Amino acid sequence: MKVCFRWVLCLLCCLVAGCMVSCAPSPLEESLRLAGDNRAELEAVLDVYSRKPVDSLKLRAAEFLITHMKIHGGVRSEVLADYRKMMVQSDTVVDYHTFNPWWKQLVVDKGDRLEVALDVRTVSAAYLIRNIERAFQAWEQAPWHDEVDFDRFCRYVLPYRFTNEMLADGWREYLARKYYPLIAGETDVRRAFAIIYHAFGRRSSDVAECHYTLDPIALDKQGQMWCDQYCVLMGDVCRSLGIPVAMDWVESWGNYRQQGHLWPVLVLDDGAYTVRRGDTIARKGPEVEGRTIAGRNMPEEDYPLKMAFIKRPLRVWRFSYERQKDEPGLPESWSHPGLEDVSALYGIMDSLVVSLSMADEYLFIGTYQSRDGWTPVRHARSSEGRYVFRNLADSVVYVLMTGEGDACRSQGNPFLLVNGKQIGMRPDTVRRTTVRLTRTFPLMPHWTDQWTAMKGTYFEASNDPDFRTRTRLGSIDRTPLFPDSIRLEGKNCYRYVRYVCDLEQTRMAGLAFFCHGHEVEGHLIGATPADTLLWNKDYTETYKKHSYDRVYTRGIDFGRPVELTSIHFAPKHDRTFVCPGNTYELFYYDGGWRSLGRQTADGYVLTYTNVPVRSLLLLRNVSARGDERIFTYEQGRQVWW
Repeated sequence: MKVCFRWVLCLLCCLVAGCMVSCAPSPLEESLRLAGDNRAELEAVLDVYSRKPVDSLKLRAAEFLITHMKIHGGVRSEVLADYRKMMVQSDTVVDYHTFNPWWKQLVVDKGDRLEVALDVRTVSAAYLIRNIERAFQAWEQAPWHDEVDFDRFCRYVLPYRFTNEMLADGWREYLARKYYPLIAGETDVRRAFAIIYHAFGRRSSDVAECHYTLDPIALDKQGQMWCDQYCVLMGDVCRSLGIPVAMDWVESWGNYRQQGHLWPVLVLDDGAYTVRRGDTIARKGPEVEGRTIAGRNMPEEDYPLKMAFIKRPLRVWRFSYERQKDEPGLPESWSHPGLEDVSALYGIMDSLVVSLSMADEYLFIGTYQSRDGWTPVRHARSSEGRYVFRNLADSVVYVLMTGEGDACRSQGNPFLLVNGKQIGMRPDTVRRTTVRLTRTFPLMPHWTDQWTAMKGTYFEASNDPDFRTRTRLGSIDRTPLFPDSIRLEGKNCYRYVRYVCDLEQTRMAGLAFFCHGHEVEGHLIGATPADTLLWNKDYTETYKKHSYDRVYTRGIDFGRPVELTSIHFAPKHDRTFVCPGNTYELFYYDGGWRSLGRQTADGYVLTYTNVPVRSLLLLRNVSARGDERIFTYEQGRQVWW
């Protein structure tokens, strides 16, 4: 999920805070006052539904929308309007190869200047009335009407927006007409939700250059989209069919990078439901989507690297149309009027009581975020020197923090929280140990997925530049490691060697040839300028074959026949392996980060001696800072937290 999503959310909160009326007689009247010149439009909606007793529920629905409208708004600009027009006018679903160039060119031509507008000042009476009428129609006609009471209808069917997406007239009619055939005849709302979920799941991808969310009519033409864009589209399809849907959000993880995730949730009177891959019916008891990263292309049983990673969500928010209550005295930066904390529904329920003698009204608890350092994630208010933190994630490393905003600082040493109990992480500076380190961040299984695809590729040699007569030197027969090598038998000499791969895109990112421990160098043959990266030991690029190539072949001319005893190679990776030539610095935590010195790697392993026992450690690539994660060193390996 992208940065601008958080940016727009924060900007909306600031606009709301700056416009609030301090002494409004009622929440509804407060919204009407904030509407300014648009007040007449909102009052017209209330007037329409005040005329007949039969419309009493619709009047309550209108009051609900207008009362909470003051915390909502969206982005708009000339660029977005033009981009939306291009998307909607397309006859088919548009692939990112088409819509990304659209967006880039529009930004170049017109710039990316946006304005955020509050709904209370811009939404018309006609739009609201149409939304209310169509929402009631879908709810009343749905086979599962009796499972969705009026309160749940107001929260999860009636709202016209989820977050800060663009708005469009007629979206309910358009989506209901197009997608009702998917669930025609289905009377179980849980099955209907699963059907729609699977129909849209394949569109979730992180390739869209435009990070803003269009309206659902335009999104329906967008072939690939970010998770929040996908949730808006799928959620609006469900709402147009009378299916009550919410959007839940993990902003950050306790043991992973800060990038969060959003997913749709079915909300019924008896609880919340989510769908997993392969489910034909939604399962009760929501589960955090995207928490498990598991490999799909399984390597050999004895492969030494882990093939699954469990991310630990720190908190789960639910986007709420209804304004959430503010906590008196809480710093403004911690106010989230449009977000409901539903962490307990997902089993995030650990608690911690801290007793301190300090003047601060609030105490914070933080986790380590890649590149951002210790970041506060929860707060507790003082009650006679006791601070009670609730809904904490289990098996996460925390640290206490004081201050506010940029001045928030960690206090003392971190601790691991397991089943509500603290496990201290104070280093033993008397006892020392030696550590051997290979990474700055845990390896994710999707990388080994790619490496598995390299099996079957091979190296061949010749003394003819066109390889008319060639000898196969060796094959990649197992899922490779980083780095890896092939030992060669025989003492034949060859001038030319090439790597052969019939994949659309090879995952090879580095090659070197050796004779009895000494690297043999040459110049590239059959290469494009991009292929020169193949030999620069960066190991982060991959190389596409040309359309006229039957297979990918790139090789090297040594200038003369040479004997080769081994081929060293490395698959593409995420820049977090220790690599030769890069400089690294190791830190341990003791009231603050303490350096254990810098080393320039001459191989793929860094060895540090004199490391305090039981230290919380952090390895940083000083040459090219990337993802980094705290860890401990246990039984000869890095354990990530």
